[in-house]
Amino acid sequence: MTPQSEGQLRGIGMTSARTRARLIVKLKEMGICHPQVLDLIEHMPRHLFVDEAFASRAYENAALPIGFGQTISQPYTVARMTELAIVRGSPSNVLEIGTGCGYQTALLSQVAGKVASIECVEPLYKKTTERIKNMGFKNVTLKLGDGYEGWPSKAPFDVILAAAAPEEVPQALLDQLAEGGRLIMPVGRGGEQVLRVIDRTARGFVTEDIESVTFVPLVKAVQDAAEAAGEEIMTLTTRTETTLTNATRTSAARAETSGAKSGSTNSRTTSKYRASR
Repeated sequence: MTPQSEGQLRGIGMTSARTRARLIVKLKEMGICHPQVLDLIEHMPRHLFVDEAFASRAYENAALPIGFGQTISQPYTVARMTELAIVRGSPSNVLEIGTGCGYQTALLSQVAGKVASIECVEPLYKKTTERIKNMGFKNVTLKLGDGYEGWPSKAPFDVILAAAAPEEVPQALLDQLAEGGRLIMPVGRGGEQVLRVIDRTARGFVTEDIESVTFVPLVKAVQDAAEAAGEEIMTLTTRTETTLTNATRTSAARAETSGAKSGSTNSRTTSKYRASR
């Protein structure tokens, strides 16, 4: 990797080495233990993969918006998926579905022989292509395309890793997995997603669900700038509507609680709502 400048790589303040070290402590507490993965997370300049407005939050264990209705996954999730990708050693040929801002792509490039990555949001693809080029990742090839179709001309893959969730695993991706290869992908809708690992053996496929996760949905076909902007507006609208609905419900709950208290001091109403991402 060739950083744009030594100063940008090191970071200052909330992007400094000390801040990154605190993230590594947090990841260890959460169960990430692979030394190579921890080292990569600590030294990869995550603040260079997000907009400047979010740079001060780059080393929080949190997903952050990257525009066009997409997010950069939280470091724990990225670390967990990377661990799963290299548990049997360094893969030679990796396919990533959902390039996003290129952060996971960059990490994979440090543990794999070569990485092919597909992004379906055109303006995000263009922005990330420039970033990957400027940062000097030589073993990465990017493509604007439909992640559901995979990349047949570069198959078979030792690892296929997806950063967006389909409702079901696409058959095309299973077909492009090498024997002995592993697919790592969030599957499901909304709050019912699970991180799934599928290993291809000589006898067929072996599936294991790892843990509950939350990812953006895997979108079919390519989106241009106008479609991506529309998707982001819809996402923001949904979040706003959810917030307003929850606020209304909370107000009603408070009113109900207040009324109940006037009749009995032992009555209490508790409501919990979770906004969609």
